[in-house]
Amino acid sequence: MNEKELMDAFIRMQKYDVPDISIEVGAHEAAYSKTISLLGIEAYAFEASPYVYNRFRDGLNGVFYINKAVSEYSGILKFEMQTRFDPAMAGNNTIKNRNEDTAYEYIDIEATSLDEYFQDDIDKNANFVLWIDVEGANGDVLLGAKKMLDRVSSIHIEVEEREFWKNQWLREDVTEYLAGYGFKEYLFCNVDP
Repeated sequence: MNEKELMDAFIRMQKYDVPDISIEVGAHEAAYSKTISLLGIEAYAFEASPYVYNRFRDGLNGVFYINKAVSEYSGILKFEMQTRFDPAMAGNNTIKNRNEDTAYEYIDIEATSLDEYFQDDIDKNANFVLWIDVEGANGDVLLGAKKMLDRVSSIHIEVEEREFWKNQWLREDVTEYLAGYGFKEYLFCNVDP
């Protein structure tokens, strides 16, 4: 199964799960959110990079596109921008330090936890679906969604089996943590980095 087939399968699942709110974390151009919003699902897309956000913020009808990082806590974080890429095009910048010798620019960005941002919706028993692609920061996102995870029907999450970012959660860490909330791995797509 390739990435497009995996995305298509995940979106088809939402026709049966019928979530109230879809959340894309690490949205870049918000391709998933644009597609899921066509099903009439309220779509939120979080993009931490101000460069990427400014490039794609226009033309996202039906999507709440938000220029914030998602982490365990709300506040200001250091965001790592690899200087070898055009910052408005790069999709591999993160709040984690990469395990390679390259040049970085660090910028301060605003962050929120999912539990804090969606507290009112959690209190109203809304049902959520998550799409997470955060370049090694999975643990940070999931730890900030402890309340929300009880209201999530399905999750698409990019994981790695070897460490590319310092202190990142690997596939087994993510799988074990989510199993504590009753989630099981359903589909897996192996893409070489």
